[in-house]
Amino acid sequence: MRLTLAATIVLAIATVPQTASARYVQRWPAESSKSRFLVRADVVQPIPEIEALNRTIEEGRDAGQLDRKTARRLRGEAGRMASAARRYARDGMTPAELHELRVWAIVTREQTDLLRAEMSYIGR
Repeated sequence: MRLTLAATIVLAIATVPQTASARYVQRWPAESSKSRFLVRADVVQPIPEIEALNRTIEEGRDAGQLDRKTARRLRGEAGRMASAARRYARDGMTPAELHELRVWAIVTREQTDLLRAEMSYIGR
C-alpha cells in the first residue's frame, strides 16, 4: 500500500507541468567598460589593512597586551591573508577579492584590539 501511494505521488509530481522558470538575479553592479582587474598579476601591491594588522599585533606584543600564543595565532591569520592576496593577484585581483581581503583584515584587527584591551584590563 505504501509503495502504491509513493508511486502515485511521484507520478503526479512528474506529470504536473513546470510553470515556474529559472530567473537570473544579478547581485553585483553591471560590468562597466573598465577592466575588472584592480591589481595586475605581475605587480603585487601590499594591502594596507594587512600591514596595519601586523603593526597592531607587534605593538600589542611589545606592550605586553598580547601573550605569545595569541600573537602567534594572529600572525598566522595575517599570514593566511597575505597568502590569499598573493594567490588572488596571480591572475589579477577583482574588486570583490580585494574587498574580501580588506574586510577580513579589518575584522581581525578589531578582534586584536579587543584582545589587547581585555589583556590590559585583566592585567596580564
